[in-house]
Amino acid sequence: MGSGRFWSAAGLALVITAALVSQAQANEQPLLPDLRQAPVGCPGGYGGDPALCRDWDVCMVTDAQAPNGDCVTSGDIQAVRLRFTTAEDNVGDGPLLLYGRRPNRSSADMEVRQAFQTGRGGPIPGSYDEAERATATSMYYEPARMHRHWHLMGFARLQLRTPGGETVVADRKNGFCLGDRYRTADADTLPGAVRDTASPEGQLAQRLEKSRCGYGDPRATEMFEGISVGSGDDYRFNVDFQWLDLTNVPSGTYDVVNTVNSDRTLVESSYDNNSSSISISVQWPGGAATRPLVITEAPAVTLLRSCPGRERCTAATKAGTGSVARQDDRGLGQAPNVPLTRSAVRGRSGPIRTPGSATGRNGCSSVTSALGCCCCANANAP
Repeated sequence: MGSGRFWSAAGLALVITAALVSQAQANEQPLLPDLRQAPVGCPGGYGGDPALCRDWDVCMVTDAQAPNGDCVTSGDIQAVRLRFTTAEDNVGDGPLLLYGRRPNRSSADMEVRQAFQTGRGGPIPGSYDEAERATATSMYYEPARMHRHWHLMGFARLQLRTPGGETVVADRKNGFCLGDRYRTADADTLPGAVRDTASPEGQLAQRLEKSRCGYGDPRATEMFEGISVGSGDDYRFNVDFQWLDLTNVPSGTYDVVNTVNSDRTLVESSYDNNSSSISISVQWPGGAATRPLVITEAPAVTLLRSCPGRERCTAATKAGTGSVARQDDRGLGQAPNVPLTRSAVRGRSGPIRTPGSATGRNGCSSVTSALGCCCCANANAP
């Protein structure tokens, strides 16, 4: 009888021990990031109606090879560009943390590993050697004047697509310097968002906020980049290669699609929110179907609709009419449809205001919003 009670107690102890071990193992599971592509053309951390975003414009340049040429209103126009801000949020359970290393300075590229925090408040790998997972991406030092730091390759992609999904134009941008550049609009609702600066994730966030990706240090052999939960990384529309080339794009309706981690080389808890898009109408002057032989005026571009979290946006637009079909999808910014109008183009001499247009701090371009104003850079942005 006593022996039976002994073994029952021992068995219970084993069950309790197994449960504790199981719980400990569960607590040691890596916390995964979740990269969310912010609405196209919106500043980082924006939480309002995406159809009202104005961080985009159309820019005519005289040097088609320049990564960031001056916008002009006249002269030998060689290219027309649709420029727009892109921003990527981390809304997951853990930080996105990447470590790069190259064997020596004769190697141009660094191999990259992804690291994971183990449990909230738990340890975070502090080096390439401690990082758990190899990736298919790399880092390289970009010497261009606006950069001069180490870039993570292929983090996000920009494309202009037909309503059927065919890619018409792809971006030429290839590198990103990741860090905590802004706080997301919904950070306070995210369980994993940094709240305690003394915690391991809080200390990491402080490093990522200050990180300049080895600015001015092309001789570095190790590097780190990343984004904390509740933070994001953005690239303003006037940065090198933040554009799609419209020079040879026919008049019509298109989707501008922005996708983060498109090849899924980085591990996330979800890939469902990695793309956002906008539907735009492109119309060359005089109702022309294609560009003129000599470009003297940029095409008018009308924002029809913004579709955060979606790759396709033009599907809800009535073909051939430019009007927007009614829909009830939540989270989709829809601007009231108005006829295309001509607007000013921002040149070297500064912004030119047209009657009835709204001019932001960075001036207007040949972009016409479906809200009836000239789409400029966000007037409230720094």
